[in-house]
Amino acid sequence: MQQTPPDFELVHPSGGVWSKEHYLGGIASGDINYRRFEAVSGIDVMVDGSLAVLRYRSLIDIAVQGQTPGLLECWHLDCYRRDRHGGPWRVRWSQATAIDGP
Repeated sequence: MQQTPPDFELVHPSGGVWSKEHYLGGIASGDINYRRFEAVSGIDVMVDGSLAVLRYRSLIDIAVQGQTPGLLECWHLDCYRRDRHGGPWRVRWSQATAIDGP
């Protein structure tokens, strides 16, 4: 039996995978507390038909599950798709990779 793929997944800088429900629930409960999220580079966009990929760098100040907030610099790769021509773009996958050092 084939399972329906999830409609969104986030791979966070620590390498774990969060579902849409976990991510949005964590923000709503305060377990995921963004104090800052800022793009610090241009946002490169590649579009081909119903698929778009965004790539950029960010600075994030975040506390997760009560941990001490910390500043991260990350690369992001976000994949969007739309089901029909002219339909809304929806993010399907998002991955943030921490950048070490300066």
